[in-house]
Amino acid sequence: MKTTIQSLIGHSLASWSIFTLYVSVFMPALSEAQSQLIVGDHFTKLPLSINIPDKSELLPIVSADGKTLYFTRRRIGMDSSPVFDVWRSQITGDSAFSAPEFIGGNLASSYGVAVTSVSPDNNTLYLVGKMRLDSPPDERLYVTHKLSDGWSIPEPLKINNLKARGVNTDYSFGPNQRTLLLAVDRDSSLGGQDLYVSFFDDTTRSWRTPIWLGPDVNSRFTEMTPYLASDNKTLYFSSDRPGGIGEVDVYRST
Repeated sequence: MKTTIQSLIGHSLASWSIFTLYVSVFMPALSEAQSQLIVGDHFTKLPLSINIPDKSELLPIVSADGKTLYFTRRRIGMDSSPVFDVWRSQITGDSAFSAPEFIGGNLASSYGVAVTSVSPDNNTLYLVGKMRLDSPPDERLYVTHKLSDGWSIPEPLKINNLKARGVNTDYSFGPNQRTLLLAVDRDSSLGGQDLYVSFFDDTTRSWRTPIWLGPDVNSRFTEMTPYLASDNKTLYFSSDRPGGIGEVDVYRST
């Protein structure tokens, strides 16, 4: 029997289907503000205020209302190792971007953090990274809440029996914030990183043991960067499995 997001969340059971993702397929899933970033049939590079020539910008996350862009900027730390900081830019009605600002405060880390999801009301950020040097692999996911003067101290989120075999784990929260998609290397993984889903347990106030999404989604290669669409059943992810167009391609599963 196939394990699907739909059956686990409560939708009717349906087969998984995999497609290589193109702009023409993905655009209907974007908000109006996000779709304005796409011009014709190509993507537009963001301004130099965001893409600094001697820096690396990555992991862009747009808020649900399409008004705030969060992204990560890489810098070199005091020990010559890379450190990732959280920045944000406001998006105006004409798709212009304000000068980005370093959030800092409680979200500053000497070891690097990045935004992985934003709550629909924009008052909660989910972070991935390290807040201290000895952060274990199962304590790399955090939640922080908006305050009147910034953001609260990030608190680690407990995922029962995560048992990750490495530190390279991708997280993405569903629109209801009760569903968590993971790309993680575990003993039960078919390939390097496989896709799993975890659900929030209101009784224990923790995340339940991750459930493997099965061989129809996962492969003997690496699956990564999962994203659950607003319909709560369409899954987007990347994989380096054979049969794609490039080294890593984006796929959709419904």
